Amino acid sequence: MPTEASDERSRVLEQANALLSSSSKWLIAALGAIGAVLVAGSQLSSLGSLPLGPRFTAALVGLALGLVGVIWAIWRVLDVLAPRRYTISELSAEWVRSGAVADEGVRGWWKRYRHPVPDWFARNSEHLAGQDSPKELLKHWKKSEEKRRPDRQAALEAINNMVALATYTRARVAFARMKPALALAMLLAAAGISVFAWAANPPEKSPATLRNADLSGADLTGVSLAGADLTGTNLTGANLKGAVMKDAILKDVTWSNTTCPDGTNSEDTASASGKDGSCEGHLVP
Repeated sequence: MPTEASDERSRVLEQANALLSSSSKWLIAALGAIGAVLVAGSQLSSLGSLPLGPRFTAALVGLALGLVGVIWAIWRVLDVLAPRRYTISELSAEWVRSGAVADEGVRGWWKRYRHPVPDWFARNSEHLAGQDSPKELLKHWKKSEEKRRPDRQAALEAINNMVALATYTRARVAFARMKPALALAMLLAAAGISVFAWAANPPEKSPATLRNADLSGADLTGVSLAGADLTGTNLTGANLKGAVMKDAILKDVTWSNTTCPDGTNSEDTASASGKDGSCEGHLVP
């Protein structure tokens, strides 16, 4: 039967695994929210009205980078959220491959990186249940089962504890190693979002200001003066045929022999009305 110490160890491991899972779930929720904001931002941006060109291309690249960064981060977190459970046979085989990581230098560092769980057990031999390795513990359990020895239940309990501890250690190492990759993914997402926000939302062009300008004799055929401030502007002899003047401010404009946007002449409007000539009323091409 499981001992009280074994039960306490199992509870501690369960709590530690629950903490890792909870942290991972919060990270996934936060990353999902970032992805949702990025997608929603694309709908609220001016991306659809951008002409094909460098800004449009930059917006698409930024959007793609942002989504790739978020998806990459979520993928890494999922590795921690659903850790693969060890078996005693797998742990024994990995122990043999690692050689319990006795090497020093670069080779030893690489072996410790590839086999962090055997390395942890080798440095914390008190968790080997009095054996030299997981392989020896497995042999001990098999012999006790074959010979129906009274310590077979204790051996099985030790195996279960070792497997649970190995699984937790692997998840903890994966969580620690995830952080640099997560930071890089977030930097990538932030860079993509920044580029997208800049490219997809070009600054609005402020209306032209031509207050008191002397445009006498100017050829303004087809020019867009939409929203322009033409207060006090001299348009004597100017050609405005086809010009766009929607919402233009035309206070105190001097009209004299001016060709209006619709092709009429301000002098003709003067003859028709008996007043000073003007293009007002003839501003639509």
